[in-house]
Amino acid sequence: MERQLHEIPLEEALDRWFSELEFAGALERMEVEEIPTVQAVGRVTAAPVVAQISSPHFYQAATDGLAVRSTATFAATRESPVKLKLGPEGVFVDNGSALPDGFDAVVPMHEIRLVSTEVVQVDRPSAPWRNVRPTGEDLAAREVILPRDHRVGPLELGAMLAGGVSLVKVYRQPRVAILPLGSHLVAAGATPGVGQMIDSNSPILAALVAELGALPRRLPVVAERTEEVREALLMALVDHDLVIVVAGPSYGTALVAHLLSEVGECILNGVALKPGHSLATGRVQGKPVLGLPFYPVSTFLTYKLFARPVLERKMAIPVSSPMSEPAELAVSICSPAGVEELLRVKLGIVGGRTVAVPISRGAALLMSLVRADGLVQVSAHTEELAAGTPVQVQRLTPVRPTEGNIILLGTHDITYEVINGQLMRNHPELTLFTAATGGKRGLDALKRGLCHLAAMHMFDEDEGEYNIPQVRRADFPVILVNLFSRDMGLVVASGNPKKIQGLADLTRPEVSFINRQLGSGTRMLMEYHLRQLKLDTGKIRGFAQEAYTHMSAAAAVSSGAADAGLGIPATAKASRLDFVPCFTERLDLAIPKRFFNLFAIQGLLQVIRSTNFNTTSARPARCSGRARERALPPRRAGPGPHGGGGTKDRDRSPGPGRGHRAPGRGDLCHAGSRSQGGRAGNGAPGWNHGRQEDQRADPALPPAGPHRCGAGARADPSGPHPDHCHSALHGTHGGGDGGSDGGLGGGPDGLRHAQSGSEGHRDRSYPVAGEERGQERPVDALSDCLLDLELLERRTGAQLAVLTEHCQPGPETAAALGHISSRLGNLAADLGRLAAEAGLAAARLGQIES
Repeated sequence: MERQLHEIPLEEALDRWFSELEFAGALERMEVEEIPTVQAVGRVTAAPVVAQISSPHFYQAATDGLAVRSTATFAATRESPVKLKLGPEGVFVDNGSALPDGFDAVVPMHEIRLVSTEVVQVDRPSAPWRNVRPTGEDLAAREVILPRDHRVGPLELGAMLAGGVSLVKVYRQPRVAILPLGSHLVAAGATPGVGQMIDSNSPILAALVAELGALPRRLPVVAERTEEVREALLMALVDHDLVIVVAGPSYGTALVAHLLSEVGECILNGVALKPGHSLATGRVQGKPVLGLPFYPVSTFLTYKLFARPVLERKMAIPVSSPMSEPAELAVSICSPAGVEELLRVKLGIVGGRTVAVPISRGAALLMSLVRADGLVQVSAHTEELAAGTPVQVQRLTPVRPTEGNIILLGTHDITYEVINGQLMRNHPELTLFTAATGGKRGLDALKRGLCHLAAMHMFDEDEGEYNIPQVRRADFPVILVNLFSRDMGLVVASGNPKKIQGLADLTRPEVSFINRQLGSGTRMLMEYHLRQLKLDTGKIRGFAQEAYTHMSAAAAVSSGAADAGLGIPATAKASRLDFVPCFTERLDLAIPKRFFNLFAIQGLLQVIRSTNFNTTSARPARCSGRARERALPPRRAGPGPHGGGGTKDRDRSPGPGRGHRAPGRGDLCHAGSRSQGGRAGNGAPGWNHGRQEDQRADPALPPAGPHRCGAGARADPSGPHPDHCHSALHGTHGGGDGGSDGGLGGGPDGLRHAQSGSEGHRDRSYPVAGEERGQERPVDALSDCLLDLELLERRTGAQLAVLTEHCQPGPETAAALGHISSRLGNLAADLGRLAAEAGLAAARLGQIES
């Protein structure tokens, strides 16, 4: 059996296919049949439809009122109303009733005044045929209602019935046989055994055929044996006008092409199309036969290109051309030369620009079509499209709105699905779409305005810090939101049969490995730890083999293609595999400042900060399960020598300069480039003090260094509000040595702002913008109030210190100022207790609900 595919260009293939069918008369319209009008929805008229009666077919009152002779009302005015005697001069009628003989107008009820039981008066004249529907106003008898070759819809159905049409001539519906092949294929609904696959292609094709208005018939699965397939094909041709054969996984369309050559004519055996190159088409007994590829994406796309137009021609439906719209490609892609590629993309509107994000390109990935909004056709002469390239997107039906799509590129994590589920429950008009591009490409797309936010976990070896150095080098204003810290390690087979204990075991010759893609933060961090351990990557078998998501790496291990894969505990658990922890990383969301207050972004942050997400998400803020995962309350601090003086620490933690804790879930860091000042003031001694505690608790964390906000963060998922760590790495003011988040917040909210009397932006939790502000949960409202009060207290304390130092107030003034500061502190403490109680109540309520 010949397996050679003669791949010809797509345009030439389509032209050859339809030319051959037209020449053979296989595209002729179906026969005409007459059916009851009530059954005509979705059918195509084979002759003009003519009204048998007028609509309405009598003069009809158009309102409730008094039927009158218009001439009797001409003299009516408000000053001199006309009196009419009921019966001979006026008759009450209902809306839609027949107009009595001799009357030609209807006076509405509100214009009638009752004089007696027999007499009424009107004070306004009525013109002839006022409030009267004449005969044939909508349709006149013998008027054409629908032309030939018109597809009947619900409104057309009503018009035909109103015109008295009880029977209509339409084209017969084509009967389409769908024949699946596969020796190891089982019908949809059956439980597959080991090595068996479910036939999902036949139901998809049947639904597509029925959607068009033809009659599909799914035939039983046939094993990939020549004689059995030949018999099934010939039987299908007896009662059907088109046969679609879904090729099996073993022989593909080669078997179909071979049979077409034997029992009829093979027109095409291969087309230069990706996905869908292994297409076979032909003609048997004068009827078109298509052999579609086995994989579902290829099946769907080749049906749209080669099968649907055939049915449209036979049903006299105008051949559809997909709706298209311009967009810009969010990330660069490479395409094979000499092949037309249909790229699946998700659309979003970013800063007023429509962007298209490529989705997974495998022919077997049906979910890529489920998630896609459209297709981009990449020319056979194009090998690469750079990010930002203008493209035309052919929209898939049904056309989905794109305004609510939030585009997140960068690091992959399965928690995004949990976030998206809760986001859609809170705001049905919003959808979070993520693409695993790696943190570096995600940040690049973010800088170019091609996505709303980027997920990052890129570790900088020189500074010993996650994400902030990379964002600072990118040099554009960004806010980092810490999502969580997570354990990274090796996903291994259940029971860990190779006894893999850490990265060093990857160099064993009997261990095979699957890596993550180049540029991903996960891979960069692993390579850093390999260098720290002085391990030679050349000795790791499979080091160059790449997976683009944690789940795909786990799938490779689950299938036996690799003994270990780089991943996270959640993917191992979901795949029923074991996990060997190796190191810890922090995942941040980078959001451009200009997008931060958008309704969609605030709705997303509302989910991330919610108690429900913190208690029900697939991942806690830390995954290691160690004792150091305790929830730490936020610490307040007054001005100190490093901006984090320890006199106001809420938990009375020891140590000079101890400021805010590392950010937990939903914490913020303003990041970007420094435009003025020296190092960003983060209360360095206080920060490193806490960092060293983390290092002692978890030796896998990178060493303490000049960190700025959040590496190895100890999250507080049950706390009443997120901490905000303004590192002032971007803005008109750099964070001076004295400013820090432990004092007044570095940079724009730094101590020198208070000393100079200028006002920075509000250091507080950002609520959902606009009218959603009123829908915050009580605990969130308390959190906002607490943050406002803390800010007021800190600023007042700083200003009092400056005033005391420079102005030397008298004893009474100093006492008054001290009293104000004390009162503010007491109010903050009271509100903090209320917020904590509200947080506990919300947590209990969440447990009850779950």
